[in-house]
Amino acid sequence: MNAMKYNIETKYNIKVLANRPVSLHCNSGETLHLPPSYSYEIAGEELIGNSSFEKLVKRKLLSVNPSENSKPEKQTDSGSRKSKSRTGKNK
Repeated sequence: MNAMKYNIETKYNIKVLANRPVSLHCNSGETLHLPPSYSYEIAGEELIGNSSFEKLVKRKLLSVNPSENSKPEKQTDSGSRKSKSRTGKNK
């Protein structure tokens, strides 16, 4: 198997190729729940040595490519679908 070499300082675009939602377990412990045909930018540090990610790519449920506007910087929250607590928010 030709495993892609991921750079910790590079961001990557991942795209869901499946016709169903896909859950991606990141190295940080976060789980991303991605809908069909969804694209998401993710830091290389989340992909390095991530066997569940490699399995999804190998099964052709996800595609991965280096981001066109990739810059060496830390990943920030870019609006992924995560569960958040509503405690303490005004209604």
